Amino acid sequence: MTERPISSKPAKSLKPKNAPAVARAKQDKDSLAGGSPKSTMEHSETKTTVRLRQENKELKAEIERYRLAVAEMRKSGEKFYQAFHACSIAISITTISDGRFIDANDAFYAMFGYSREEIIGHSVHALNFWDDPRRHRQLLARAKKAPCLRDLEIGFRRKDGQLIVCKTCLKIVKIEGKRCSLVMYEDVTERKRSEEKLQAAKEYAENLIQTANAIVVGLDLQGNITVFNQAAVKITGYSRKELQGRNWFKVLVPRERYPEVWSIFQRLKNGELPKNFENPILTKNGEERYIVWQNNELREGGQIIGSVSFGIDITDHKLSAVALQLSEEKFAKTFRASPAAIAVTRLEDGHLLDVNPSLEKLFKYKRDELIGRTTLELGIWAEENDRRRFMQQLQRDHSVRDWECRFRTSQGKIITARVSAEVIEIHGVPCILSVILDTTKQKHIEEELARHREHLEEMVKERTAELAIAKEQAEAADRLKSTFLTTMSHEIRSPMNTILGFTQLLIHDAQLTSLQQQYLETISSSGEHLLNLINNILEMSKIEAGYTALNIGAFDFNSLLADLQSMFRLRTEAKNIDFSIEINGAVPRFIITDEGKLRQIIINLLDNAIKFTDQGRILLRFRAEHQGGKKYRIFAEVEDTGVGIPAADVKLLFHPFHQAQPRWSVASSSGTGLGLTISREFIRLMHGDISAQSRLGHGSVFRFNILVDEAESMKLCDKPLSQRVTGLLDGSSEKRVLVVDDQEDNRELFYRLLAPVGFKVRRVASGKEALKVTESYRPHLIVMDMRMPVMDGSEAIRRLRALPQRRRLKIMGVSASAFEEDRRGALAAGADDFLSKPFREQEFYEKIGQLLKIAYRYEELTTAESGGTPMAISSQDISVLPPDLIDQLRQATTIGDFDRVMELLEQAENHDPAVAQALRRLADRYDAQRLLDLID
Repeated sequence: MTERPISSKPAKSLKPKNAPAVARAKQDKDSLAGGSPKSTMEHSETKTTVRLRQENKELKAEIERYRLAVAEMRKSGEKFYQAFHACSIAISITTISDGRFIDANDAFYAMFGYSREEIIGHSVHALNFWDDPRRHRQLLARAKKAPCLRDLEIGFRRKDGQLIVCKTCLKIVKIEGKRCSLVMYEDVTERKRSEEKLQAAKEYAENLIQTANAIVVGLDLQGNITVFNQAAVKITGYSRKELQGRNWFKVLVPRERYPEVWSIFQRLKNGELPKNFENPILTKNGEERYIVWQNNELREGGQIIGSVSFGIDITDHKLSAVALQLSEEKFAKTFRASPAAIAVTRLEDGHLLDVNPSLEKLFKYKRDELIGRTTLELGIWAEENDRRRFMQQLQRDHSVRDWECRFRTSQGKIITARVSAEVIEIHGVPCILSVILDTTKQKHIEEELARHREHLEEMVKERTAELAIAKEQAEAADRLKSTFLTTMSHEIRSPMNTILGFTQLLIHDAQLTSLQQQYLETISSSGEHLLNLINNILEMSKIEAGYTALNIGAFDFNSLLADLQSMFRLRTEAKNIDFSIEINGAVPRFIITDEGKLRQIIINLLDNAIKFTDQGRILLRFRAEHQGGKKYRIFAEVEDTGVGIPAADVKLLFHPFHQAQPRWSVASSSGTGLGLTISREFIRLMHGDISAQSRLGHGSVFRFNILVDEAESMKLCDKPLSQRVTGLLDGSSEKRVLVVDDQEDNRELFYRLLAPVGFKVRRVASGKEALKVTESYRPHLIVMDMRMPVMDGSEAIRRLRALPQRRRLKIMGVSASAFEEDRRGALAAGADDFLSKPFREQEFYEKIGQLLKIAYRYEELTTAESGGTPMAISSQDISVLPPDLIDQLRQATTIGDFDRVMELLEQAENHDPAVAQALRRLADRYDAQRLLDLID
């Protein structure tokens, strides 16, 4: 059967263009045949003939054109048919109505594995040709409205059932009056698989990057971040959104390292970026982390377009390395200084690697004679059997304990010794660490004891005596330290008690001028500052000596916070700093712990915050976590917006005598540098810990936590207003007080405090005198100094408690020692209460009032003393001062320079002492707002 081209059949409608003219000529010819006159007929025949000839000529020309057109069409159809089958792209033609194949080219048969007979006349549906028949119908519907559908990725099924994906072009065409779909196919199955594999590989690589434990960072040539994985997010504290597209070096490299690290990165453009590099990065919270990097260039078309770096955080490793170095240094020092002979031997071949001086001395060898040689070469082992058994046990158990052997020195002398050894690794090399104790003398003693057993008891006594002496010496050293601390506490604090006590008495003298009162207040505040320094130093000494303990008790936590807020409000207002206290969640109101130490911890932290903050705010924040039962862990934070602390100094904050005093800060550098150290020790006693976080120029945050117990609800009472006691309330019977103190100044101080109030006072200088006087004087209260010569306070109290009147007698122990043991010792001896010197007169009167159950009269407070504006002064009164002096007062008060305010008020004394005194009272309280109200 001969194949014919699909377009070779001539169109049925093809006819000569002058067909009507031919018809008219035929009609005219028929009319002439009907008969007419001859002339007419001849004439008509001539015209008709001419016309018919012309039309016949035209008809021939048209027929020729038709023939040529048919030939051209046949030629064109053959060319299309040849191109259709020779095309390398698979092509098929199917009918729209029933989806039957009417033609396909050779590339189609090769792609889908069918022969022509298996395709032509068969339906795509019957052959299950389309993977998704619904899409076939949808595309045909779309193709009716569009000229051509291109670049469609469609699944088709080959004859063998294999599914392939083709990039397809579909067009609706008319063939012999029928609407058909002409489809071209390009097999992209392998490309799709490659793309899917590539995409899977990309996803896998991205997943590896994001789940990798190492930091993965990609940068372009300008240092901008293009890749930033989850490990980098975790270590730096920045999210990918925060850093994507930002410059790595400007954000994460410490300023001081920026020039060096950036210059190294610039070498990337020349392909010289170091493969390995180590540098610190700055995390979001300001912490420095050390990272070791492995760098790789990124290229595109042979050109370097950036880098990708893999980083490992070695901060902990570096800290461990430092600790290891310190450990190795300690080991080296111990190794050299040890009185025991120590040797390090390589396990593999027994060569000596190191020996200490004690071993050189024991075996009478020089170091150079030992290193690199074996014990066999040196003949150190006196008996080969000892060496063999020693090595066997060492290889079996990796250690030997107290192995008794005999050795030979370089001089041939035989010694006995006990050896302990351990297999260790030094820089990855298995070694033997041997410790040798010379027992030659001990063996001689044992042999001597065996020969002279009759002297055994005497020798044991001698040895026991030596041990007793050693024990006594150790205990004496401990007692000496304790005695020294106690003595220093007493010797320093006792005169401070006299200084501060008499200063408080003098301040109340109405005959003093305001200038004299100011001097006394300066002495008092300076004494308080000195006492604080002394207390810190003694407290640190107590901590080191192990004498610090908690004074556990229940108290109102809210009341403590109210006191702190009141205490620091004036100081923060004077510096125009916002100070607030926050409590988040349920923090127990009544808790059990050491209130005094907790108060001191918070005061130390707030003092530092105020010292180093010139603007902004200070926030004291608390929250609690229930630990089960009645136990809570309280978390506290002191946050400020001060100058901040360099990272290097943060690590030293809790070291004794270290002060975070940056050179750019104008804060006072006074103090001992012990506050944070003491606070940390107190917090550890309370089963907690403290840490600091700071960023230079952005403030600091100190965090600590303690473990407390919740207390039952307590009966609360308001604290009495701090007023000076002037006497006993009417109705109080006469109270006799006996003051016992070996220091005359202290006796005088107690007398000046007690007698003017209305107490009857007697004074004695020793405990022995107190016993004699008590029987006749019959005091209601004895104020007993605990440290006196001849008979100390404890002994005197014990003897007083043996007297008949002991039941009604109240005793208050007094000591200048800062140790809690003195308070406990006084109470254990029989004292009813204890007072630590130096003391404030208010505290002294309160303790006596509680012991004797008496009430006092207090001096009346003026409005100024009670915290209000003095009634005797107004803005009009201020006008008596010179205008320039008022302006200077206003400026100094506005900036919180109260030292300058005090200087200016001294000048105001010359103009109006009463006005100056009233303003000084406000300045003493740092009441800047009221001062400004009056001045303005």
